This record gives sequence, C-alpha cells and structure tokens, in this order.
Amino acid sequence: MATSLAVRRACQPIAPGGPRQQRRHVGRFECRAQQQDDTGPASRRAALAMLGLAACPAAQLLAADGARAAAATDVGGDEGLPPLSAAASAAVDTSVTHRLYIDLGLCPEAVRANRTLGDKTPFCKEPQPLGRIVVDLYGKAAPGSVATIVAAARAGAYDNTALSKVLPGQYIVAGAQGPKRSGLVQAPEGLPANPDILSSSAFRLTHRRPGTVSLNLSESEDGDYMRFDKAYRNLSLLITTGPGPVPSLDGENIVVGQVTEGLEVIRAVTQVPTFTPNSNSRAFNDFANFIGDDRAAKTKSKWGRPLQAILITSAGVLNGA
Repeated sequence: MATSLAVRRACQPIAPGGPRQQRRHVGRFECRAQQQDDTGPASRRAALAMLGLAACPAAQLLAADGARAAAATDVGGDEGLPPLSAAASAAVDTSVTHRLYIDLGLCPEAVRANRTLGDKTPFCKEPQPLGRIVVDLYGKAAPGSVATIVAAARAGAYDNTALSKVLPGQYIVAGAQGPKRSGLVQAPEGLPANPDILSSSAFRLTHRRPGTVSLNLSESEDGDYMRFDKAYRNLSLLITTGPGPVPSLDGENIVVGQVTEGLEVIRAVTQVPTFTPNSNSRAFNDFANFIGDDRAAKTKSKWGRPLQAILITSAGVLNGA
C-alpha cells in the first residue's frame, strides 16, 4: 500500500558515528528536513505536526523532547534508534558478572554551616545510615560501561560523594563529577574509553522495573568543559525509583544492572525533601524553554536537589562476583 510522506523540521545533533542518542551530547546542532512515514501511531504523527510548526532554534528543546517521547512508543524505533520492545530486551545477555554495593547515609542539612576552609568535605562527618543497595551488573550486555563503573568503585571514586538529584516516581542521580572536596566524583586516572556509547546494542535494555541502574548520559550534569576532554569518562548513575517504568530514559542511557537488595533504601531516599518549584515557576520555565532561553535548562537542572545531603559513604564490588 502506498503511503504519503510528511516532511518534518527537526533540530538534531550531528556527529560522526554512534546512535542518535549519543550524537545529541556532542553539542552541535543542525536543522534539517527529514522524510517521515505518516502512517505510524497517532502519537508519532502528533509529534511530527508539532515539529513541522516549530522554528529552529527557538523551540528545538521542546520539539526534541516531543520527538523522543513519541519514538519511545514505537516497537522498532526511529532511524538509528535501537528497538525498545520487551522482546528486544529479552534477547540481551543479562548474565551477572559483578555485584556492586552502595552504602548510603543522610546528613541533617545540605552542607555544614560550621565547615572551615580546610575541610575536605562540605558534608556532615557522621551521616545517619540509610542502608545498603546491591546491584547485579550486566557485564556482557554493557561490558565497557560495567568495566568503567567497577574500576571507579574499586578505586573509591564514589566514596563520600552526594546524590545530586532525587525525583520520586522517576529516578535518582549519583556520580556527578567534579572536585572531591565539593562532594563530587573524581574519576581515577587511566580508565579506558567506553565503546558502549557508540554501540546501538548497548541501548536495548529498558527502564521498566524499579531499581534499574543505567549509565547516565541524557541526564548527566557533568560540565561541557569535562565532557569534551579526551580523558573524560562518564561515571554518573541513574537508579529508577518505581513504582512504574521510566520510558523517557529508554534509548538514551545504557542499562548496566538491577538493584537486587535495598529497594527499601531507595524508597527511603525518595522521602528526603527536595527543591520543588511551584506551578507558577514551572509555567514560566516551560515558556522560557519554548522561546529558546538557555537559562530554562539551567534552572530546571536544580529541580530535585535534596535539601539534606544524601551521601554514598562507601561503594565497591562484593567478593565472589
């Protein structure tokens, strides 16, 4: 059966090689026309209609978000996007090669008010223990990502660092990089490059269950000055909180494992108060985002910041795994 074609305007990142999800992180955008079959799901056609009316670059962020959300509803995905179906996920080898543990603690405040200039950390010295999370890592499904995380954990890179974002019902973020004295992860030297980020097969697993752990690419808060450094290695982690799936993360981040112990610890983390904007602030931010104001994304990145420091007091790899 012959199908009609609609032409959409889309602001997409351009970079040599790799899946579409990774090209968006390079930082260079180009508006281009693409042909698209309009016989797909209604959600896809609606997204294309929106993209067709959007003017680049003013609405590029809004349009890209709509296109990704629509693409996540398809079984086969878009051009260059790996399948996100349950059948595709089932075909991935999720053999457990390592078991990562993460011990969490809670401070009474975000930073110590009485800290001094020589303090090595801005956080409390004796956090209240929250418990341990144990993650089964899929070293065959994402070998490069797992190897990087394991090496960093064994080197103590995650110790005494803080979770940077908590979004109940969605995910928590750990492993943002920066100075150790600021409670951020300092990547150990000599980590090999991670080939997973250029492999479409590494993006097949989805964020369907609570406690799904992935290498954080789409929500990473690492600065551009670090990400464009040849020695940069992404160590940020996303952990879904449940109770439902988080399809917005699918195809954008590399699932590396599953929490098998400590889901109650994750639930306790979601009870910690966070910075949450009111409805007026959200509406203003949405408008700023629509007109292409760069400050909108910077402001939104602060949403979900814990008002009490949630620390990774210790992280490592369990023996025998």
